[in-house]
Amino acid sequence: MNEKHMQYVLTVLKEGSFTGAARKLYVSQPSLSQIIKAAEANLGAPIFNRSTDPITLTPAGALYVKAAKQISTISTNLAKQVEELSNEEFGKIRLGISVQRGMELLPYLYPRFKSRFPHVELELHEQGSATMEESVLEGSVGIALLTTFPKYDELVYDLIQKENMVLLVNKACALAERIRPGTPIDIREAADEVFICSRQGHSARTILDALCAARNMKPEIGLETISIEVGKYVVATSPVVMACPDAYADTENSLQSPYYTYPILGVENPRHFFACYRKDLYLTKYMRYLLELLHEVRNLPAGRHGQTPGAEAQSLIGIPAELPQMLNAREQRAALQNSLLVSCRCPLVSFTLNIPGPVKVLPLVPEAFDAGISKIEDALADQGLPVVRREQVIQATGLEAMWAVETAGAVRLKTLMAAIEDGGGLGRLFDIDVLDAGGKKLSREDLGLPPRKCLLCEQPAHACARSRTHTVMELTEQIESILRKEFSHHGI
Repeated sequence: MNEKHMQYVLTVLKEGSFTGAARKLYVSQPSLSQIIKAAEANLGAPIFNRSTDPITLTPAGALYVKAAKQISTISTNLAKQVEELSNEEFGKIRLGISVQRGMELLPYLYPRFKSRFPHVELELHEQGSATMEESVLEGSVGIALLTTFPKYDELVYDLIQKENMVLLVNKACALAERIRPGTPIDIREAADEVFICSRQGHSARTILDALCAARNMKPEIGLETISIEVGKYVVATSPVVMACPDAYADTENSLQSPYYTYPILGVENPRHFFACYRKDLYLTKYMRYLLELLHEVRNLPAGRHGQTPGAEAQSLIGIPAELPQMLNAREQRAALQNSLLVSCRCPLVSFTLNIPGPVKVLPLVPEAFDAGISKIEDALADQGLPVVRREQVIQATGLEAMWAVETAGAVRLKTLMAAIEDGGGLGRLFDIDVLDAGGKKLSREDLGLPPRKCLLCEQPAHACARSRTHTVMELTEQIESILRKEFSHHGI
């Protein structure tokens, strides 16, 4: 079927006459008639009933027009798809990444990247840093995320995050009793300890081996593993030590920390976290966007990578909670509240964050949770309200804290907590309930306070939630914006 013939036939049908179609197409009527006759000759049957007014289609003409419209649609769709290809909306990134890095980064990167480029495929090549640069050089990996130091002139090493080596030390080790946590040490201080090590080829193992060789030290290796997480859990439960990048460690050295950390001195060739790709690689729009997301990770606070407010909460970032888990968590919360009410016989403060959707622990949520705890405890201290007991729950269904507070005035307590919620900033995300000693939950209405407003509009939050005015994605993006703004403001 001739494209020009189809255009003219469709125009005649739309205009209802040869005269109107000729005028529309800026051709003479005799020329138009000749083109229509040519189309009919190719078809082998008349297309139009010329005796009717307006002009109508013959049965063969109806089939022709149906096919012409289908071809026109296919042609239009093809043009759009080619345009999208030229605009780089389709494609593939062959991404080299270790399993450890994938656990840390993909829950953050994947939903954001796919939201922006839903038709771009991320093809993972999961391998260790030792072989990843060779994969980039040979072209089997486009962009590699690895811990290394620059050594190939043909590659770009885009620094994502500087990393330093620390020694994780179980609190029962002799080193922990001898040296104050957080003190920078030479690796020889751990000469008599048992080591948990990454396997050969891992960057942390390469650094440890170089340090020990330079000091003629042969550490006792109790266990080798490909997983830093496995090593960390073993250190937390056994009298052993492990060398580890600080990005993966809880470096607070608090009483709640599962182990102590010590910066390691004398690392001659420090390895940092890079995005690596060939210098002659053309970076598409979606590749550049992925690199931008990686730099956002670098600009997040250290706790984003497991340092604060504790490895347990950080390890939950990006993990969705299933409906049965949510229902079970609700029952557990009620049971814990009842237990506190019975045992403490005083009002309760129950704190969590308003996070819609299945993923309750977003990046910066643990930091916001810690900030909320500080605000609540500061307010209680300022008012001279003693805490009888405090409980905290850290799980994928959300972060929760509860305080049994010694006071006869639950209304006073609710007023205090409502002021924190209404204080702007992170307060918009705080959900602070107060139960009196009898277990009754006090509402804002009990205090004569207006209902809380939606994060996205000026309507009451409960009304928007009930009518599902906003999507989970819209709310999540707003929450992330509030978190980034708040912590950027505080220089975190």
